[in-house]
Amino acid sequence: MSLKDKLVSDFLIYSCAYYKHGKSLITDAEFDEITLQIKDNYEVIDHMHKYLISQEMLDTTSAYALEEYPLIVEVIVSNLIKED
Repeated sequence: MSLKDKLVSDFLIYSCAYYKHGKSLITDAEFDEITLQIKDNYEVIDHMHKYLISQEMLDTTSAYALEEYPLIVEVIVSNLIKED
């Protein structure tokens, strides 16, 4: 997985932690930077879950509207929260 592709994983993981579990694992500024990097590189990113991230999410730097997350994201978030 390239660093640009990893941005999608990061976006989903940190969104899931924040919106679904009420845990902020990074600062708003860090999340905004991830979002900006995805937006700037969207065409070259080749991640299997990229389709979950809409242009509206990138424009608003929010995944509030995302109702379900991939199981792998849920498991990673669960482990990160346990460590927190």
